[in-house]
Amino acid sequence: TTYHQNGQKCICSMYSNNNIEGVYNKYYENGQLSEHSNFKNGRLHGECRTYDEDGLVNYATFYFQGKDLKVNPDSLSEKDKVYIMMSGRLPPRD
Repeated sequence: TTYHQNGQKCICSMYSNNNIEGVYNKYYENGQLSEHSNFKNGRLHGECRTYDEDGLVNYATFYFQGKDLKVNPDSLSEKDKVYIMMSGRLPPRD
């Protein structure tokens, strides 16, 4: 965890073997969440959202091994998310 000069959290993340791993959260100086992402083996993997200083979502997408699939996570079911994570492809549609 790193902190802004005013004492508020700046970045919370974990590392494994010098690679960022798991949940990554970045915050504005006012304490509001700026970015929430997930990493696997140092690459964006899974849901990623950025927020404005009022907490509203600026951008949301889903990554697979660092590749932006340009899909809004809100449009996906949990089953679709698992499919993307396992296959790296968008789920088939009827």
